[in-house]
Amino acid sequence: MRRATPTLVLATALVACAATVTAQDRAYRIMGQVVDTSGVPAVGVRVCAYPIERGPAFGASCTRSGNEGSFALDTRAGGRHQVMADDPDGGHLSQRRLFYRAPGLPVVDVVLDDGAPSATVTVVLAPKNGTLVVRAADDETGWPVDLLRIVLCHAADPQLCFVSDERRDDGVYTLAAPHVPFLLDAFTPEHERWRGATRGELGSPLTIASGETLETTLRLSRKPAFRGVALTDQEKQPGVHLPAPIQTAPLPGAQLSAFPRTTLLEWQAVPGAASYTVEVDFCNGRSPTRECTDPYPLHRDPPMAGITATSYTFTFIGAQPGRWRVFAVDSLGRPGFKSPWRVFVHER
Repeated sequence: MRRATPTLVLATALVACAATVTAQDRAYRIMGQVVDTSGVPAVGVRVCAYPIERGPAFGASCTRSGNEGSFALDTRAGGRHQVMADDPDGGHLSQRRLFYRAPGLPVVDVVLDDGAPSATVTVVLAPKNGTLVVRAADDETGWPVDLLRIVLCHAADPQLCFVSDERRDDGVYTLAAPHVPFLLDAFTPEHERWRGATRGELGSPLTIASGETLETTLRLSRKPAFRGVALTDQEKQPGVHLPAPIQTAPLPGAQLSAFPRTTLLEWQAVPGAASYTVEVDFCNGRSPTRECTDPYPLHRDPPMAGITATSYTFTFIGAQPGRWRVFAVDSLGRPGFKSPWRVFVHER
């Protein structure tokens, strides 16, 4: 039996490779129109095809609807797709998140293969979500509660929840609401849990109509161990509580380019400090000003409390702004005054 010559083997391999590349790079197309629930074309909204049979790393293919809500997008993935539209800036949240899915809204399923490489569909944009505004204050002092965990759960399915850990210096938290009745649960490590919109309605479901806003005020009661304890700088006393450490690095507004995003924070020692605690927030990466907007606390190892050195090193979350501050803790466990927030920006 004759063996294939090297030239023949190479040619065969190249043909096989070309076939593989062609199959992998084959473009499947989904086109159609986006309309709202009244059938009016939705212009300028995002439309995405999510490949259901691929892993999350494969990613979705997205585009924007044009005139008359028309769209066309290509995807390298064959198989089953879910096609959805959203417009977060306009209040229409992604229906990929079951918590925000509108009841009765049709989910468009498309199957693409070599026999049917394209499909034409109509995608319905979900109604606007409602908005919940929570104003949280400490019942003992009246000062805003600037770090609050809020848990919203569907009343009919308490396992379907959305959890928000936000930091808001003014104690005002704004969240998108689901389209169905939901339960509100809010708490901090120092305060008792709060359920419902008011003390007279603990545990009662809330309902917010599409596009409407509900505002509620929470006067959070302290747990017994924290009553009379100075939790905020407004309650602390010079000479009793340690002064704020002086931050030395990075400089305010520092632009950092290291990757991985290893970040070193440094400050001067405070006489009488037994340890230090660092607080780090990550901020909205889409902010064109590169300032810290919409801060969320960053939880990372190593622990941010009990630091005995005057520095702290951690890996930041992304190419976006962040901010940090630090305070000293004395031998009695009393936290001192906090340093100002200092912003940094990771460029990549």
